[in-house]
Amino acid sequence: MPLDDGTWIVVQADVLTGTELPRTALTLRPAGRAEMMPLRLAMHGLTPREAEVSTLLADGRSTDDIGRALHLSRHTVRDYTKVIFAKLEVHSRPEFTTLLSTGARAA
Repeated sequence: MPLDDGTWIVVQADVLTGTELPRTALTLRPAGRAEMMPLRLAMHGLTPREAEVSTLLADGRSTDDIGRALHLSRHTVRDYTKVIFAKLEVHSRPEFTTLLSTGARAA
């Protein structure tokens, strides 16, 4: 759930058992990077494979590491990176990481 300041919270609800009347417990907590990254990637229309590459890029993995992990050539990883950056309208890894981590564009 988005807040006015641009941050997100996770809302969880559970039905409490062992009470006479049905009761529900709500938990609110700040959304973490692991919960927000898939949402941010989906908002930009990335394919599942582009999302895989993006996750590894955001983890700081090198082009060669990503290629080994996903069984891709370094050239294919570079091609994916170019497409991902274009879809997210970023021009560098730091800008990409900032956008995925905070949801905000680098200044």
